[in-house]
Amino acid sequence: MKYDDFGAKRTSTLPVAMYSSERRILDLLEKKKDKKLKYADVGDSVATCLSDLGIRKGHVVLLLSPNSIFFPVICLSVMSPGAIITTTNPFNTTQEIRKQITDSKPVLAFTTHSLLPKFAGMNLPIVLIGEGHDSESGPGANVSRVKIVSSLENMMKKEPNDSRVKDRVCQDDTATLLYSSGTTGASKGMVLSHRNLIAMIQKILGHFKLEEAESRGGPHTFVCSVPMFHIYGLAAFSTGLLTSGSTIVVLSKLDMQEMLSAIARYRATYLPLVSPILVALTNNADVIREKYDIGTCRIAGATVV
Repeated sequence: MKYDDFGAKRTSTLPVAMYSSERRILDLLEKKKDKKLKYADVGDSVATCLSDLGIRKGHVVLLLSPNSIFFPVICLSVMSPGAIITTTNPFNTTQEIRKQITDSKPVLAFTTHSLLPKFAGMNLPIVLIGEGHDSESGPGANVSRVKIVSSLENMMKKEPNDSRVKDRVCQDDTATLLYSSGTTGASKGMVLSHRNLIAMIQKILGHFKLEEAESRGGPHTFVCSVPMFHIYGLAAFSTGLLTSGSTIVVLSKLDMQEMLSAIARYRATYLPLVSPILVALTNNADVIREKYDIGTCRIAGATVV
């Protein structure tokens, strides 16, 4: 198998193509809590729960969350039955989120406890990420006017049901509805099909040349500090790299000390970053070398550190 052809047949949707990969699913590590997760262990369970909640092909599901190891689980579980994932920036205001909800018309949302107030009064069913659910005294009970229907924790414990409703999904069906930042005007939704995402993932995997790198010794470890709600973070870290057999260390947000600590602790070999952060690393190279061992990094964005 070549990394630029990760099992994606012409008829494969993104989740099917990823399950077909010879490399299968990688490890996801959360730096802050040192948690470890494999999507293959829980993806079918979450998809079963979504089916039980009435989620069907063409339905839109909103994800409002900082980076987490659960981000890929949610995205792929939503895409699996043909539903559409729409992500939004955790730093968006309630008004901005309300506008996206009005435009995208989601039937369900995933979010964390700390972000629940941004859904107050919207009457949108919510699945809570990262904490248990109790409709009477659970973590959402002290947040007024929100409608919590389950928790991701409980969903991941569900026994998968192979006989659940399964609509026919093809590559030309919509997989994501992502929104622009609104820098040059009102934020706009952009539709991406399964075919679009597969093509993008093939380019990303080809860029890293993982087969060639593996011949020089592995395993390989990526540090994810770019936002997963953004198209690059979603295509690379929430989907594509799940087939590479590598390990991804997920940072909930970009913090220079946390990032450098993660590189040293997990012996990271790949560090995709935006240019301003690479410039900051370069300008402080002497100080960084004294405190952190980041010599395992082979690729760090487009600029040599």
